[in-house]
Amino acid sequence: NYQTFSMASNQSVSPAPPTSGLVRVMGQWDLTALTVNGIIGSAIFFLPATIAGLMGPLSPYAYIVCALVTLTFILSFAEVSSRFSSAGGPYLYAYEAFGKFVGFEIGWIAYLTRLAAVAANYNLFIIYLGHFFPSTTSGFLRASIVFVLIAGFALINIRGVKYGARTVDVITIAKLLPLLLLILVGLFFIEGKNLAFNSLPPYEGFMRSMFLLSFAFGGFEIVTIPSAESVNPQRHVPRALVSALLIAAGVYFLIQLVAVGSLPTLASQERPIAAVATVIMGSLGGHIVAFGALVSTFGYFGGAILGVPRLTFALGEKKQLPVFFSHIHSKFRTPDISILIYSALAFLLAVFSNFITLAAISVVSRLIYYITTSASVLVFRKRGRAPFTLPMGAAIPLIGIAFAFYLLSYTKLEEVYFTLGGIAVGSIFYFTAKKVNARDST
Repeated sequence: NYQTFSMASNQSVSPAPPTSGLVRVMGQWDLTALTVNGIIGSAIFFLPATIAGLMGPLSPYAYIVCALVTLTFILSFAEVSSRFSSAGGPYLYAYEAFGKFVGFEIGWIAYLTRLAAVAANYNLFIIYLGHFFPSTTSGFLRASIVFVLIAGFALINIRGVKYGARTVDVITIAKLLPLLLLILVGLFFIEGKNLAFNSLPPYEGFMRSMFLLSFAFGGFEIVTIPSAESVNPQRHVPRALVSALLIAAGVYFLIQLVAVGSLPTLASQERPIAAVATVIMGSLGGHIVAFGALVSTFGYFGGAILGVPRLTFALGEKKQLPVFFSHIHSKFRTPDISILIYSALAFLLAVFSNFITLAAISVVSRLIYYITTSASVLVFRKRGRAPFTLPMGAAIPLIGIAFAFYLLSYTKLEEVYFTLGGIAVGSIFYFTAKKVNARDST
């Protein structure tokens, strides 16, 4: 019954009615832009040097391999997301497939992952802002800039998801333009000798590059979270997921190809893409790419604050967190309390932590909810056919689960600490809320 890779054209999928007072305004383009924005973030501005060091001239092809691995996760997300029209994403899928406790833990881990990732991007934004204004990288001025950015995005999104979605649309286009310019110009500067290789890279280096690139391809799940504010999410979310992966994989591959082909010392560069742009287009090119990094991280902020607070909103709705998380603004019909709490936590993490620490913890956590979402495909199939179905029976979700566990074996111990701590704290919250709800019901 699952040998059809289609939207089941013989089965109509109508837009679900509004739930919980939220308004459905995000269409196909909004969701695709949100997904592209979630994937193409800060990683492309620092990972090319690391991947070149691990893979040498073959590093562009590591992105293609990782894209294929990521596709197994994305296809599982696509099938499961086509069954739902309410907010929650990975949390909702785990909740419905495996019960309240697993659902809560996945929702909590996903929330902490996205919180750490956006705080890391705020740090990267300040680093690149220092390219133009060195005094902004430390002290009170740094904290003030972070506060203004976070407060601005919070106000935009409290005023309405439509404003937040349109902001992401514009920023997604703006962040891609400098990268596309670098690709178009850089293709003429590639030297064949820089792409020649005499031997394959070490297997350990290849697997470590896969693990690191899973950070670059992560973030696609953001589009599944605000489904309660999407028009016809059962149809549009799966399409947005697949389309965004193809776009991101193409951009990543070409950027790495240009970088390796035009700059032999790529692996030793601190700001690799800025260095490539300087070689190709002079100092002006370096400035353009530095500005592109600012726009990219800026866009990531908008996508994160649009999607992630909907996680705690969903947890509040199901009374697994205090119910004030599910509060909706009386005028703008947005989850204002969840947005404000998320913004405050992001500010604290951004100010008191650094980029490397925050970025490293997100990969492990993401792989955990990639595993649960892939596994949920098998559970939901026993309950009926999804509007969007996968070929090859259970093969794709099982391959995705195997990939995720294998990638986890290449983590470093310190990269696991945050996730384990998050699970422990989440467990305390869960059982405390359960006890309070039981007391209130008596």
